[in-house]
Order: sequence, then structure tokens, then C-alpha cells
Amino acid sequence: MKKEKIISATIGLCLAASLLAGCDKGGNGETVAASQLGGGQTQISVENSQGTSLSTEGQYCFSFNGYTIMPGTEVQPIIAALGDNYEFIEDKSCAHQGSDTFYMYEGFTIMCVKTDSEIITKIIIEDSLTDCNGLHVGDSFADAKALLGTPAYEDDYLLKYVASDTELYINSATGTGEITGITFADGE
Repeated sequence: MKKEKIISATIGLCLAASLLAGCDKGGNGETVAASQLGGGQTQISVENSQGTSLSTEGQYCFSFNGYTIMPGTEVQPIIAALGDNYEFIEDKSCAHQGSDTFYMYEGFTIMCVKTDSEIITKIIIEDSLTDCNGLHVGDSFADAKALLGTPAYEDDYLLKYVASDTELYINSATGTGEITGITFADGE
């Protein structure tokens, strides 16, 4: 029990240091990601890169202002890093215990499940000005396939990509192949 408290305290200190180091508003390419590991542990990683991939360590993630936002991770480190320039909605969930929370930033929405912790379930992009590392709303399915390769599932309205325990949905509400939404989702 004492060992778990020491580990938790160490992770907390690392998280605080990571967030302070990552608060550069200049968009220096530093990414902060929190990942849930087995046994209730959390892995915090900070990387400094200017990569152009929609995937990190075999998982789909969204990068914004140099920060990596990954489904299946704790939202609070991301909110602290991005700041409080968002609209917030919280409502009792119909699908599970707890509540659903929505952090609506300009250009994208972070959707979470809140019980004892608040875990990112989806990042939703419906704004053509929001860059998904080279992919935008308004681009075509052909552009997505050129960037990402062959999808795991495809029809006139959807391209679905799967990597590890994350999924990437590229939607065409019109069925014409013009992208109308991009969603990064927790695959569990």
C-alpha cells in the first residue's frame, strides 16, 4: 500500500513537471499524453517533436497547439495544458454510471466519461480550419486514404481505421466522399 502511494505521488509530481514544461504558448511541438496502464496506473509521457502522423505508438491521436490528445487517457492534464478557453457541458449518462462531459474548444470537442476519473472517449473535429496533421474537414476520402492507407472498414459514408485500442472515423454525411467530420475514439 505504501509503495502504491509513493508511485502515485511520483506520477503526480511528474505530471505537474510535464505540464509546466509543456505550457509554452509558442507551439514548440511538445506533447503531453497520459495513458492508463493495467492495475490503475497512469503513464505520463512528454515528447518534443514536430511529427505529422495521426498515430503515436500505434494509437490514433489528435495534436493541437503542440499537445497530443489521445482517447482513453485522463482529460485533466490536457485541459490544464490547453487552458480554460472552452465551453463545458456535463450531463448524466444514459449509457453508463457517472456522467458525460464535453469540452468544446474552437475547432474541436473533447468528449469524456466521468466516474471516479474523467477519461477521454472521443475527440470530434467538424471545422475545416482544424488541421489533423494534413487532413481536414472538406478534404476527400481519397485524400484520407492517400495519407492513412487502406481503412479497416469503408462505405460511402465512413472510413474506419483501427490502431491498438483507438479508432479513427472519417465521416461523409452526404455520402459523396467529402469529409464532414473526423473523430478519434477510444476503441474499448
